Amino acid sequence: MDARYEIFKAIVLSKKMLTLSDISKRVKMDQQRVSYHLPQLVSCGLVIKDGYNYFPQPIFIDDGLHALCAEKLSDIITGFSDESIIVCDGQTKEDIVIECLYALIKLVMPEQV
Repeated sequence: MDARYEIFKAIVLSKKMLTLSDISKRVKMDQQRVSYHLPQLVSCGLVIKDGYNYFPQPIFIDDGLHALCAEKLSDIITGFSDESIIVCDGQTKEDIVIECLYALIKLVMPEQV
């Protein structure tokens, strides 16, 4: 799994401020590796830095938003079960879904992914 995503996920799931040390322990990575990725998460606006603490944008801890996103992603994935989708040789529909989700992440963090 992508290190930056794991760091972001740990910060979001904590629902509280974390220090570099806290994050490093949660994702089981050394602090140097975590500190490499944090500035990118901050610069693209996904994470907020306050002194030595990091916390997610409030929108990411909104349970209503999570439910809405899950519902919409479910609709997208259901759409991929449609027989009219053309799958290239060597790809599965699951591969296409993964690539689409990766592309969505790239829209948010284009230069870092």
